[in-house]
Amino acid sequence: MYVGAFRRWIVTVVVEEEEDGNDNESSLLCSNSKIKTMEAIPGAGGCDTARGWVDPTTTNELWWPNDILSLQVRPTLDILVRNGLISYVSAGLDVRVSTTFSKSSTSEEEEKAEKKSWRNHGLNSQPISRLWTTLDIALEYNFHIEGFIVGLQQDEHCGESSDATPSSSIDAAEDDTATNRINEKTTKILFPRINNDNVRTAINSIATYLAEVDDEQQLLLKGFHIISYPLMKEWIDIPSSPTLTPTRICSEDNNEKENDSTNTNSNMEETVLYTIICMGTSEPDASKLLSESDDMMDEELLIMSSTSVLEMNVIRTMGGSKSQYLPEVYKKLYTPT
Repeated sequence: MYVGAFRRWIVTVVVEEEEDGNDNESSLLCSNSKIKTMEAIPGAGGCDTARGWVDPTTTNELWWPNDILSLQVRPTLDILVRNGLISYVSAGLDVRVSTTFSKSSTSEEEEKAEKKSWRNHGLNSQPISRLWTTLDIALEYNFHIEGFIVGLQQDEHCGESSDATPSSSIDAAEDDTATNRINEKTTKILFPRINNDNVRTAINSIATYLAEVDDEQQLLLKGFHIISYPLMKEWIDIPSSPTLTPTRICSEDNNEKENDSTNTNSNMEETVLYTIICMGTSEPDASKLLSESDDMMDEELLIMSSTSVLEMNVIRTMGGSKSQYLPEVYKKLYTPT
């Protein structure tokens, strides 16, 4: 797929109160959630590139500039839409440069903080899957989404949500039987298992939204688009530490990022921290699709089972503030005054 030509949209979800008047306390968004807004991700598919936004879409690497202190993620259901019709579905990952607010913040204050977050912090900042599945498969009762971080140190405490609530942290999920079936020294569960009820809610919500789209968003009914529907309320802080044996990638000709002025003629090194893997599958246990081989997954089994796969190497890169070619739209992020 020529994903660089696809516009991308992120859904903002509002959670309605239950019939008994109590809010749902689960970290997952469920059947009482609905779409509030759907906004284009700048830079994706040529959106707002005239203002200096670069295309953030990536299928294999998530870049984390050194001058960004933290990145937050949450699972999504990504839906490929062609001429207003849902065509393919995959497990997705929404990434943002974290915006903090106190636990006592009101919903209005949290909404303002969300609007200030950066989903496009530069090249390779918004992942999509390398393998997708069909709508029929995604609607199967056993279809679900699981996420893992592969390559962590054994004692690394990773994946805690921005609210540090037990329901949304990896530590709270470590008692799950799936953790006992994978190598605890290198692999952690990224987020709680997301069952088919949540997947169906996302699909039905987007289908309804497309059927009732207003005149201002008629663009959604023409061509290819990728719509990301969040499946969790909380955000997860991904760890900033490297793997047990960091891999070095040498980039000799990199026009997007400049070497440090004291090292102008040397090659720039990038450090692979670990790999994030998200899978949408009807297999009972997604962790069994991970193997101990260098390829990490059995590709034939993935294809036979129609599993969707998002696989990202998280890479520390040179800070955006050090680039003399930093576009104006990014200066508020990298060089705030």
